[in-house]
Amino acid sequence: MAVILDFTAQLTQMLLVLALAPLFTGFVRKVKARLLRRQGPPLIQPYRDLVRLARKDVVLAESASWLFRIVPYLVFAATWVAAALVPTFRTGLLFSWSADLIAIAALLGSGRFFLALAGLDVGTSFGGIGSSREVMIASLAEPAMIMIVFTLALIAGSTQLSTMAAFMASPDVGLRVSLAMALVALLMVAIAENGRVPVDNPATHLELTMVHEAMVLEYSGRHLALIELSASLKLILYVSVVACLFVPWGLQREAGAAALTIGVVTYLAKLAVLGVLLALFDVAHLLAGSLVLISFLELYQDRLYALLNIFALHALVLATSVAWQAFIQDAPHLYVTALIALTFKAIVIPTALHRIIVRLGIHREIEKVVGVGTAMLAGIGLVALSMVVMLRVTQEADPLAREDLAFALSVVLLGLLMMVTRRNAVSQVVGFMSLENGLVLAATGAKGMPLVVEISVAFSILIAFIVIGIFLFRIRERFDTVDVQVLDQFRGERR
Repeated sequence: MAVILDFTAQLTQMLLVLALAPLFTGFVRKVKARLLRRQGPPLIQPYRDLVRLARKDVVLAESASWLFRIVPYLVFAATWVAAALVPTFRTGLLFSWSADLIAIAALLGSGRFFLALAGLDVGTSFGGIGSSREVMIASLAEPAMIMIVFTLALIAGSTQLSTMAAFMASPDVGLRVSLAMALVALLMVAIAENGRVPVDNPATHLELTMVHEAMVLEYSGRHLALIELSASLKLILYVSVVACLFVPWGLQREAGAAALTIGVVTYLAKLAVLGVLLALFDVAHLLAGSLVLISFLELYQDRLYALLNIFALHALVLATSVAWQAFIQDAPHLYVTALIALTFKAIVIPTALHRIIVRLGIHREIEKVVGVGTAMLAGIGLVALSMVVMLRVTQEADPLAREDLAFALSVVLLGLLMMVTRRNAVSQVVGFMSLENGLVLAATGAKGMPLVVEISVAFSILIAFIVIGIFLFRIRERFDTVDVQVLDQFRGERR
């Protein structure tokens, strides 16, 4: 009877990951669309796509060999086996002895190898480019994955996932810097392996920027369906590994029906949370927990709605930073500053700018003076300059205050850079507000400033925003655009 229960649990896991993989992909796409204020496709759209592809006939190139035909089946089998080995709702399954991180990495590496060969097999230029890029990324991701495995194995004493999950759930694990670094590294590897932003864009249709999609351009019909399903399985595999190793709560050791039900429900909850975080990461493109990195996100954006969402995140992080300074400095008046930043900059101003964009009918694309790459390189240079200048000028200050001032100057310069490199008036307003966020960060990091000054500055910023909004309406009414380059041409300064 015990063998039957173990076999049933193992079969349930294999079918569960296979059934949930397309749903998880659809969930991430849906959340991402909602964050971008779009309706998005239905949650079951990936299932529809797979059925539609499976019903179509396969079109093969004349130069395709037998390898091109069997690769989708090999990739699907390797990925499904690897995903089925990861404990999702229960440890100690029938095949748990083979659920080894090294074996899983080997299975994924084998699938990548055959898929790269398939991209080269037909002989198209795009397939060769995609395979070359995939191998280059793998040369960076696979050594990092091996280091993650060794780090966790040294701590847990095993590379077997059930054993590692049991150790991570025990109180013996404690708080370790090595585990935090391993988690960050695993997230980076997962992003690279699944072709997510910023390594690749799974929704792109530009052949010259594709990595994974470029290798499978020649596939169609059931072959393409298997590859798409394999991609979904690979995504849920890495999410399951993160949940198993770093969020091991809810994993059951017993085979009873009640225990399995609790395990499955807990696993679904983990998938929902991690799916939302993944969608947030895709929307933000390079989501980070500091004002400096979020300022780089603002420089990277090419759409107004996404820029406003990132600015709201910028203000939210500022409010959190100020509240933390209020706590460590024992300065209650800084909580008022944090509340002002949260209310006005994270909620009121982004909402008002959204409505202004809708009322003015402004085009969603952001007009730029220079390209994104040039702006990002210039931003890196400004951050380096800020670090060098502030750390030398404030040598006698408190170390924490020195770092805060250096970061604050970086935020100020990046906000100024966005104002200079953007031609759209709305994006320049966002740059101005981000610049002011850097000033607030500098003031609070340097042991704060009087409350009356903080309130007066916030009031001045609000008045300035109202005046800027009025000017935006007037500019749009007079010139039918908010591109400041048109104003220069109107004055005759540009020909």
